[in-house]
Amino acid sequence: MRSDRRSFVFSFVLLSALWGGVLLVERCGGDDKEGEALANDSIADSTYLRRQTYEKYNRFDKRDKKERFYAVPEQKVETFPFDPNTADSTTFLRLGLPPYMVRNIYKYRAKGGRYHQTEDFKRIYGMTPELWKRLGPMIRIGEDYRFYPKDTARTHRFETDSSSSRRRADTTQWIQKYKERVQLDANRVDTNTLKRIPGIGSVLSRRIVRYREELGGFSSDTQLSEIEGLPDSIGNWLKIKTGVYRQIPVNRADFSTLRRHPYMSVEKTKVIMRHRRLHGDLKSLDDLRMYPEFTEADLQRLAPYLIF
Repeated sequence: MRSDRRSFVFSFVLLSALWGGVLLVERCGGDDKEGEALANDSIADSTYLRRQTYEKYNRFDKRDKKERFYAVPEQKVETFPFDPNTADSTTFLRLGLPPYMVRNIYKYRAKGGRYHQTEDFKRIYGMTPELWKRLGPMIRIGEDYRFYPKDTARTHRFETDSSSSRRRADTTQWIQKYKERVQLDANRVDTNTLKRIPGIGSVLSRRIVRYREELGGFSSDTQLSEIEGLPDSIGNWLKIKTGVYRQIPVNRADFSTLRRHPYMSVEKTKVIMRHRRLHGDLKSLDDLRMYPEFTEADLQRLAPYLIF
């Protein structure tokens, strides 16, 4: 009897445990399904909200799309006399030239190019017949940039082949020299105008323009004597009428930019780079006076070309 009772109790406990496990599994499974359903509802709500927000801020008629995104204030185009050799970017934009044409003009002038005749301006990339018809009559070439008349050019003829006895024309033009002394701006004159100065040819004219570009512009008349081969009378023809047009930011320029200037050496450049690394930005030329690499003469020559 006692063993039967124990068997009955054990069977009852085992069945109760199994039944409780079944209920627990169903409850957990139900919770999982409920959680999954809630998650799906949350994703659906989030997607719906995003769609509503997108439609709210992007619901506009196609007709006002251009006005909404591309409408810009229309710039008034003006027409007035100008000199393409001295006009600034604001003047060109007022005349109706697009920005890329203005950049091309500046690049051409920075390399020493100048417009000597009205027709020279017509060769700019992007010049349209309509734009030229409006601007052509307004061009006024300054006296310093005006080219000599074509009828003053001489054409030499010579025989290139004695066996054929054919005479060919030499297309090389003879440049008429200045007969009277004129004062030219050393920072704006180009190679063609320089060649009109007595004693200046193609080699020396290119040498002047190249040294001017390396400096960033002449700051003193005495700098012309630093160019090899120039006649002593060059100072009677060239004067500094405009200042330096390019300066070096000492605290931002890299090693190669500083070293490229004619008045800078490797040692001087290393001093500046080391000072910036150890002590921070330079405040003025006085910070360089403490270094033996910079003499007082060096600082005076560099003063117009350095900005702090």
